[in-house]
Amino acid sequence: MSNEAHFSRRLGPVPPPAQRAFSPEPLPAFPPGPVVRLIMGLVNFIHGIADAMTPPELRLFQKVTSGNVAMCLGVAARHNFTDVIGSRRITASELATELCLNEGAVHRVLRALASQGVFTMHIDGTIQNNATSRAMSNDNPMRLREAALYFTSLSNVHAWANLEHSLKTGESAFDSVHGKSVWDWFDEFPDEREVFGAAMMGGTTAQASTVASLYPFAELRHVCDVGGGQGTLLSELLIRFPKLTGTLCDRPGVLEAAVPFLQQRGVLNRVTRAPGDFFQAIVPGHECYLLKNILHDWNDDDCVKILKTIRAAAPVGARVLIFEFLQERNDATGISPMADLQMLVACDGRERSRDDFTKLLSEAGFKTGRIVEHPIISLIEGIAV
Repeated sequence: MSNEAHFSRRLGPVPPPAQRAFSPEPLPAFPPGPVVRLIMGLVNFIHGIADAMTPPELRLFQKVTSGNVAMCLGVAARHNFTDVIGSRRITASELATELCLNEGAVHRVLRALASQGVFTMHIDGTIQNNATSRAMSNDNPMRLREAALYFTSLSNVHAWANLEHSLKTGESAFDSVHGKSVWDWFDEFPDEREVFGAAMMGGTTAQASTVASLYPFAELRHVCDVGGGQGTLLSELLIRFPKLTGTLCDRPGVLEAAVPFLQQRGVLNRVTRAPGDFFQAIVPGHECYLLKNILHDWNDDDCVKILKTIRAAAPVGARVLIFEFLQERNDATGISPMADLQMLVACDGRERSRDDFTKLLSEAGFKTGRIVEHPIISLIEGIAV
């Protein structure tokens, strides 16, 4: 192991994802796009008023120190503060004793997080969960605890600390720091891969109902989810569209792990599990292939390779449905600009514009069909020609 890798792992293995039970009921629906845009607009307006009333130096200082907040969230997630506190109103001393941590440091971390609206600290020093801290509980299906663990993992933090490398070269800082890609890193440290996978599964849980609304899936008979993990998206589509069947295409180990999840969701008998590699070959002959948050992990050349693999499997007229953020070059709104930078730092990928997707699809043998934009996930349709 390299010195960098050893340093990155000095806190020990990342806690494994919590096991959660999933029901065969549809996941909660996200508000329609116009409602989300209205909410985001109102939030931005309120923030704009607050910014106008705050000295610019203080605004900048708050942003400079926001990384410290993230690290506090990371240790709170690692030690599972939310679930340990539960419904109680307790002191930092009691929490520290239960977790074998330093009382003074626990109090200071909780106080800092309470100042940011995460946890509530009362005047007598006792602590309670609030709506924000409860979002990190183990039973939250959007898996924000795992998201906090992944984004504050030292392997990711060290990559961001080397942002200068990406700035000078346009290449992944992760590869430069650790001497390997993030995917090879996950192969070496499967505990981090599991946490990353759980965090991404949580993101799909949040977006699945929106994905289901962006395309007329009721008109299809069968879909193939390429790189679909344990089947979070595919299972949601099958629940919402009872006549639909699906193929889950991923690595053999992932497909094996998907069985209990698909059983919990009540769709195992409607899913064919097919091992595949989107750089090599996938199961052929389907009318519709899904790619959700796959292409943003890769540079343009690799994206063309992935799309060509799908084109080789797809008959003429078949669809590939790409679900990603849409990031136009000069649009600085929403969450995709920061997501785009994460892709650069971690894996040499990017969020893309309409024209970017059209170019990739054309190079791989697809023409662009419908494009449906939504603030939390968008659809880009490719039609095999």
